[in-house]
Amino acid sequence: NERNGRLIIKGKGPLEDYLEGGKTCQMKDYDILNPESPWRHEFKNRIRSVVFCYGVSSIGKFAFYDCRKMTSVIIPNSVTIIDHGAFFNCFALRSVAIPDGVESIGDHIFWNCLKLNGIFISKTVTSIGSDPFTMCRKIKSIEIAEGNQHFVVLDGVLYDKGITRIISINACTKKEFRIPKTVTSVGGFDISDHYIKTIFVPRGL
Repeated sequence: NERNGRLIIKGKGPLEDYLEGGKTCQMKDYDILNPESPWRHEFKNRIRSVVFCYGVSSIGKFAFYDCRKMTSVIIPNSVTIIDHGAFFNCFALRSVAIPDGVESIGDHIFWNCLKLNGIFISKTVTSIGSDPFTMCRKIKSIEIAEGNQHFVVLDGVLYDKGITRIISINACTKKEFRIPKTVTSVGGFDISDHYIKTIFVPRGL
């Protein structure tokens, strides 16, 4: 809709690889170095919001790369995979709810989403890739749905359930952060322009 900048994904155009007799479909992947989604050049600066209709089963790699004016996205519970960098450089994106049905979230999915202030992760998510919120400096909350058996948030820090992997520190508002002794894996941290000024690392990490 050119009047309000809304892009509606219904299963035509870039939606390929139809499955189950056409009942679900999978969005193709795009290469960050040569992204050729149909809205990449002519329409990318017109898109203000994206609505995926029920039936889409995945959001492809770098599908909305550099759509800098997109402020919102609605994802149905038919989506099971949001692939690497799907919303990379979507500067204006403010908040996203990952619905029940989504199982896997790829690497760098919200990289450099400068205005992203909140994220909700449903109970069905079992996998989150590396550095999902790098450069997202305005995140105030990361919420995990009750019943999720794979992730936990403590003091704004997103961990795996066993607190062995730090996934994101973006929502932490403490000036000092002590990495728990149980942690064995740490993602890439960007603490510039962040509340955290000091990180204490346990011996052996």
